[in-house]
Parts: sequence; structure tokens; C-alpha cells
Amino acid sequence: HTRTFFKSPNMAAAAMEHRTFGRTGWSVTSVGVGTWAIGGAWGEPNDDDSVAALHAALDEGINVMDTANIYSDAGTVGRSERLIGRVLKERKDAGKTDRVFVFTKAGRQGTHSPANYTYEALKAEAQGSLERLGTDALDLLQLHCPPREVLDAGTAFAALQRLRDEDKLIREWGVSVETEEEAMLCIAQPGCAAVQIIINAFRAKPLGKVLAAAREAGTALLARVPLASGLLTGKVDAAFVAALPPSDHRVFNRLGESFDAGETWSGLGAHLDTAIDAVGDIKAAYAAYIARIKAPAATDGSAATDGSADPTLAQFALRWILDAAGSDSPVVVIPGVRSVAQSRANAAAGRAPPLSADEVAAVRAVYDSKIGPLIHSKW
Repeated sequence: HTRTFFKSPNMAAAAMEHRTFGRTGWSVTSVGVGTWAIGGAWGEPNDDDSVAALHAALDEGINVMDTANIYSDAGTVGRSERLIGRVLKERKDAGKTDRVFVFTKAGRQGTHSPANYTYEALKAEAQGSLERLGTDALDLLQLHCPPREVLDAGTAFAALQRLRDEDKLIREWGVSVETEEEAMLCIAQPGCAAVQIIINAFRAKPLGKVLAAAREAGTALLARVPLASGLLTGKVDAAFVAALPPSDHRVFNRLGESFDAGETWSGLGAHLDTAIDAVGDIKAAYAAYIARIKAPAATDGSAATDGSADPTLAQFALRWILDAAGSDSPVVVIPGVRSVAQSRANAAAGRAPPLSADEVAAVRAVYDSKIGPLIHSKW
């Protein structure tokens, strides 16, 4: 795996980190864009704001967008995909030809069941995504957290391989999973190019066996929910939680009432007080990081001397994933966006100085002492 840098058009002095996306050989930015929020389930999104946010991310040099056909209003499909398709068309019409990798998912339209993962069902969903995205082939089609029995049967893997090799509807395929065990099963599949799983400072388990297996197999890892539904921004407290609208999954799925509890608050919905307290401990490691990179003579060359603003706690949390995995790892983080400011802030994490080994260890110690005992065994 390689680590290269991209000069942002908006920050000439900065560099955007790139990584090789596993065996595909694609050069992708280490920070991508997650688009669940612009489809819905995080309160009501504004499409104009969403389009502006996507343009801003691409203008910053980000070249990965992750979506799904069900990132949409309740009872509908495709809102997020349509917005991405609109943005890509607008950029093409404006003469912007930068390569953008768009990853989507299938299998959860309608009632979620094994029947959604047959060749015929997956082909129909892929064709719908192609139409909404305005492209002739999907860069990466992922099974969307399928039932375990689907993974055990293996026929969905064969269906994806057929969509790639015979139908040419997809370039590569992968699987979005919930658990370490599911990730290991998928990485073992010869054709699986990528596995998507929750990784963050409060869900560190995949940085063990899963990362080691992915490196060995040449499988890329997409780290979703990298900020633990906002916990790791440092902005969440009791008042913040009380003000969330009922349409936000952090309310209606706090304990896993609608889908897997791990997708909301990183599985800590029943332990928010402990999680918020643990963020306070992470802030100590963050303060040490800021002090180090602002030192006038940092011997490792990581001093922030270009006049850019100090990285935020959220950017520190994103960098923690990348640096805990290693600069040569196939890990890409995909934080969500709903605004231009969020897009620019996420991109800045891909240009921020890396954490030191001691800073990575300090954050991991918070997980091991306060968070791991609550959830490590669950996913």
C-alpha cells in the first residue's frame, strides 16, 4: 500500500493523503464521504445544502463517496444516490474530470430478508443504482449488512461475481458487515474487494484480527460511523441529546429499536453518560497532540507551520483511525456530511499531522478501560 498526497485547490500548502484501495489498485483519499445523512434518518436534510456539501468535498480533493439505495426518505429509495448523480453530472458539464469513486449498497430494499440477495434481486437493485447515479458501471457494490444466513450460504457472493464478470454492471464488490466474525468470513472470499465495518475510537476491535486479515488478503476496509454518531466531536452532552428530533436515528434507534444498535452511538446508546465521560479522557490525548504539532521545532517534521487552524477533536478522532491502522493500511474513513463546513472539516483530517504512537496508545487506553468492557464482545 502506498501513501501519496494531493494538493487541495483550496489549500495550496496542504496535502491530502491517498491510500491504495486494497487489491483494486485504486488510489483513493484516506478520507471519503459518507452520505447516509443526506438521504435521511438524521433529521430532515436539505437537498441544496447536500449538493453544496458534496461539491465542497470533491473540491477539497476527496475522491470517495459511499452511499446506499436505501439512504432515502422512509418508504422510498435513492435520494442520496440521486444527489450524487446530480453532482457528478454538474461537474462533468462544468468540465471537471477528476476520477471519483462511488460505492453503493444493495439488499435492504423493502422487507429485509434473504430473498433480497438472490442474483435477480441484486441485479435489479444494481440497475436502479446505475440509473440514479448516471453511470454505466458501479465502482463497488456492497451487500448491505445481510442476514448471517446469506453470508453462510455464499450464493450472494457468486451473484456479485456474476454481476461483475458476466453483466459488467459492477467493477468490484464487497460487503458491509456488523461483526468481526462476519468481516472475517467475507475477507476470506476470493472476490471480495472491500469490507465496510464500524471503526472508531469507541469501536477499536476491527483494528485487530480484521485489519490483519484484510492486509493479508489485499482487502480494503471502509471505516463507517467514524465519529460514533457525533460522540467523538466533543459536542454531545445531555442537552444535545435532548434536542435531537424524533426523525434522527440517534433517538428512534438509540437502543436498536429499528436496526442494529451498533449503528447508533456506536452501540453505546444505553451507556451515553459513560461514553461522554470517556470523550473527556480522549480530550487529554488531543490536547497533547495539539501541543506537540504546535511546538516550533517538532523533530519529526509534523509541526503545523503552514498557518492552518488547529485540528479539531473530530479531526483528531478521524486521524486516530488512520494512524492506529497505519499509513500503509487499506483503511479509508467515511464520515458523513450535511454541510459545506463539514465537508471541508473532514477533508482537513486527511491533511492533518499524524498522531504519534503515544497519542494513538492514549486513546486506545480509554477504549480498553471504559468502552471495551461494555461492547467489545458484542460486535
